[in-house]
Amino acid sequence: RIDLDPTKMEVGKNYIEDVRTAGNIRLPNGNVTSVKWYQFKVPIQLPTKVVGNINNFQSIRFMRVFMKGFSKPIICRFATFSLVRGEWRNYMHSLLAQGEYLPGDAGNRTKFVISTVNVEENSNRIPIPYVIPPGIEREVNFGTTNYVRLNEQSLQFTVVDLKDGDARGAYKNTSFDFRQYKKVKMYVHAEKLKADEDLKDGDLTVFIRIGTDFTHNYYEYEMPLKVTPWYTSSADPDAIWPEQNRMELVLDKLVKAKQDRNVAMRDPNSDVNLSRPFIEYDGGNKITVVGNPSFSDVKGILIGVRNPKQRGANLDDDGQKKDAIVWVDELRLTDFNKSPGWAGTGRLEANLSDFGRVMVNGAYTSAGFGSLDQKLNVISQDNIVNYTVATDLDLGKLLPKKTGIKIPVHVDYGKGINTPRYNPLNPDTKLKDDLNTYVDKAERDSVKQMAVDYTRRTNINIMNLRKERTNTGKKKNRKPQVYDLENFNFSFAYSQIFHRNIDIASDRMKTYRGGLGYNFNTRPKNFRPFS
Repeated sequence: RIDLDPTKMEVGKNYIEDVRTAGNIRLPNGNVTSVKWYQFKVPIQLPTKVVGNINNFQSIRFMRVFMKGFSKPIICRFATFSLVRGEWRNYMHSLLAQGEYLPGDAGNRTKFVISTVNVEENSNRIPIPYVIPPGIEREVNFGTTNYVRLNEQSLQFTVVDLKDGDARGAYKNTSFDFRQYKKVKMYVHAEKLKADEDLKDGDLTVFIRIGTDFTHNYYEYEMPLKVTPWYTSSADPDAIWPEQNRMELVLDKLVKAKQDRNVAMRDPNSDVNLSRPFIEYDGGNKITVVGNPSFSDVKGILIGVRNPKQRGANLDDDGQKKDAIVWVDELRLTDFNKSPGWAGTGRLEANLSDFGRVMVNGAYTSAGFGSLDQKLNVISQDNIVNYTVATDLDLGKLLPKKTGIKIPVHVDYGKGINTPRYNPLNPDTKLKDDLNTYVDKAERDSVKQMAVDYTRRTNINIMNLRKERTNTGKKKNRKPQVYDLENFNFSFAYSQIFHRNIDIASDRMKTYRGGLGYNFNTRPKNFRPFS
């Protein structure tokens, strides 16, 4: 519902985002006047009234705009009337900071509206025009006959009556691996909502939460906001987008805070735990870790505005509710990890005359190595070592030739060692860094052993062990008999596979196979009764 009261037709009220005035308009009667155009952005997710049993927007068939309560005829002209799509949604759960609050003060009077501002519609915005952040250029659409610059826009948060210690924010679902990047950057702008309000620098903060969820497993980085004064000129974009409001979040600092929290948890006298927010400071900015978040698979990003909770006799914080407009733009990952990877393979084979041969195979692939057609986020992050030593021998050569004994033997032994770059239990923490937090060598070795995916294979095969006829000595020209030892052959196979990884402490499989064969051939006797 919009109240078209002339006293309420200003930016910040009635969902008005911008006001444009067209002057020197000559009317048909010859009079010259000015005309105002208002840009309304109404959040449909927060209706002022619900009629009937409708509870969602999955099946909307009609939209109607009507006006009532006027004492005389009026004319309203609509330049555009459209729906605006947004990927960022209002986070409806509580973001209250820990502390004491007055009974019944649940913050339900706070209004939070998510919208956008852009360079094409709001470049003459009052009281502060929208400009492109410094260093950012508008993208060009090269798919048209005439190259057209695309509209550049920012996400806008309008917050009213944000009480002390409370926060509001917008979230976006995603699924992305941040580990190949070093920083998260974002531009932020803040201004007061009302002319008579005294919003000072640091009265509000902007924060970003990154993690699996926003309540039990997340990183949070919070930064105080510098307020841009009203009527700042568009010729000074550095004043509209102050240097102090340019968030530059080093991801390793958040991971380091989680490591410090984990080290503190090992102290039996510490009260630090996973569910309690663990706080560290990066200069004037605050880092918070809750649960066990990971940059390896980020499921959601939450950006919000907070009115910091007054702590003690803090003269810089008046503990009052705040109104403000905040813009955020160019949320991006930067400084891609360029550490190279490599791979190699080798093979060695040696013949031992007629006694046998020995073969050695080996391969190594380092973390970060991948084929040219692989995407960056699917390249292996493991150091993989595989080698096999195999031999084929005829042990019968060690016996006198007159024995006629053949003992063909195959033996191979191999290992596969997969050492991850990141600890599987903390997928965004490098294994070597995590191991350095353990003082006791036994604990360090235990963690390393659990993290490594290890496989060992052993095979021993005796194939067709037999005694061949030699026709020497007493058995020369002897007629074969059914009970001769030469009619028998024997085979035996033994294999063992041992495997362990982060999920399996020990998996050992042994296999035994054996076989006994018999083969006797003699010259048949021929009968020719009719010859």
